[in-house]
Amino acid sequence: MSIAYRIPREKLSELVEVLMENYLVYAPVEKAGNFILSDVEDPAEVTLEYIRTINSVDSILLPPKEYLFKYRAGTMSFAGKLTAYIDVEDYSEKREKPLCLFGIHPCEAHAIKYLDKVFSTEPKDPYYESKRRDMFIAVILCDKGDENCFCIPFKTYIPPEDVDLVMSLDGDSIVLQPFSERGKEVVLKLEASPTEAPEINPPQRAKKIDISVFDSLTLEKVISGDISDLSEKCVLCQACTAVCPTCYCFDLYDEPDPEEPGAFFRVRRRATCHGLYYSWLAGGEVILEDKESRFKWRILHKFVFSKNMYGCYGCIGCGKCTAFCPAGIDFIYLIERLQR
Repeated sequence: MSIAYRIPREKLSELVEVLMENYLVYAPVEKAGNFILSDVEDPAEVTLEYIRTINSVDSILLPPKEYLFKYRAGTMSFAGKLTAYIDVEDYSEKREKPLCLFGIHPCEAHAIKYLDKVFSTEPKDPYYESKRRDMFIAVILCDKGDENCFCIPFKTYIPPEDVDLVMSLDGDSIVLQPFSERGKEVVLKLEASPTEAPEINPPQRAKKIDISVFDSLTLEKVISGDISDLSEKCVLCQACTAVCPTCYCFDLYDEPDPEEPGAFFRVRRRATCHGLYYSWLAGGEVILEDKESRFKWRILHKFVFSKNMYGCYGCIGCGKCTAFCPAGIDFIYLIERLQR
C-alpha cells in the first residue's frame, strides 16, 4: 500500500491508546538510561527514538522461562485391575487480548519471520503459535542506526510486507503507512491527514558490507578458521545470545509442584550455545569444549545451518551481539577473520 497519513508527534500516546483497546501492547520504553521492549501501562512512556532495545522480540514470543503444562501420575481401577495413568493440565499463559509489538525496528520484524519458519511450520509449537496468532506489528523505520548495525546486506531495514503498520519520524510529525486492513482501521481512528509515503533508505551509520561476506561462509571454512585470540576474550556472560532476536535454543525439564506432591511442571527454559552444558551429553561428554568451538557453532547456525534448513540466514544484522558484549568482541570482525 502506498497511502500514508500524518499525525503530530504529541499524538503518539493516542495511537498507543487505540491499540491498547484491543491488544496487549509491547513497545520501547526508557528505564534507567536503557531502552527495553516492555508491556505498556502508561502510553506516555512509549518512545520511537532509540537505536536498539536491550531485549528483543524473541523474549516475548519465547520467554526466558515458560511453564507449559502440569502433569500428575496416579492409578485407577479398570476391569478389576489397577491401571496407571497420567493426567495433563495445560499451564501455559492465558491472555485476554492478542499481542501487539509496537515501535520495533524492521530488522526485528524480520526476526519474527525467521522464528515463524522455526516454530510455525510442522510440527508447530502451540505455545509459540498462541502468542503469534493475531499479533499486530507496527514498525518504526530506522534512519540512523550506529556503527554496530549491519542490516544493509540483508536488506532487513526494509519492513516485511506482512506487518500491519509502518511508521517514520518527519520533523514534528509521525507518518503512518498502513500495510494491512487492520493497520488502516487503527489509523482511521485518529485525526490523521493524508500524505506521501516516505522513502525507505538504509540507516546512515550502519556498516556497508557486501552480502558475499556471509554467502562465502562454509562449514569447512568456519571449522578450520582460527579465532582463538578473539574467543578467549569472552567472559561467558552469554549476553550475545540473550539479546539476539533470532536465538531460540531451549531446554526442557520437569519441576516439582511444591504445593502438590506427585505433580510436576514441564518447563521450557532458554538455553545458549555459549554455555558449558549446552553440548553436555549423557556420560559426561562435552562436544563444544572451549570458547572458540562455541563461537564457531553460533556462526555455523546463523549462516550455514539456517540457510540450509530455512532458506535464509538466522541473522538480521541488528548488531546487538556486538553492542552489548562487555568484552568488546565485534561479531563482524569474527566473520572477517574466518574469511582469511
